[in-house]
Amino acid sequence: MVACSGRSAGHSRPPPLKLTSVPPSRLAWPPQVLLATEPQQHDFNLPYQISHPTLFPDTDVAESADRHSLDVRAGDVVVAASDGLWDNMWDEQVLQLLGSCGLGGCAPAPAAAGAAAAAAAPSAVAGLCASGAAQQAAQLIAQRAYANSHDNNMKTPWAAAVGKHAGLLARLFARGGKQDDITVVVGIVC
Repeated sequence: MVACSGRSAGHSRPPPLKLTSVPPSRLAWPPQVLLATEPQQHDFNLPYQISHPTLFPDTDVAESADRHSLDVRAGDVVVAASDGLWDNMWDEQVLQLLGSCGLGGCAPAPAAAGAAAAAAAPSAVAGLCASGAAQQAAQLIAQRAYANSHDNNMKTPWAAAVGKHAGLLARLFARGGKQDDITVVVGIVC
């Protein structure tokens, strides 16, 4: 997931972000997700597992991963996470938590942004990069995903996916998280 945190017209652009993804990935511009890759899996709940072929001859290999190149700007927020996050939290929940840490809820800067706003933007981004907000957001998101994974009444993306693979009653009443490894890394493009 890539979310903006205050795009402005006055920045030089960093090089594109190169994304190699096996679990589902998202590109977001709060409050909207712009790109959602499909999970790479052999069958339902059998995701690709990358390992070294000499250790596991029948493993999935890195060359099987999806590849994307994304234009990013200083202040954009990148969330890289395992499926333990995406199975237990909706995109909107992640965006909301980013916003609670001061990392979301922005809109593109108008083309006619004043010179003062353009000049202030790089120092605001530098302050955000040094603030520890990315670490705070990663911890908060991982904790919420963990709590959701243990909540039997929560309507999670995992429950919705299980419901799609079951009958009508299961689809209507699908609930609960998926207890799984949860890894979350949040970065700010500086």
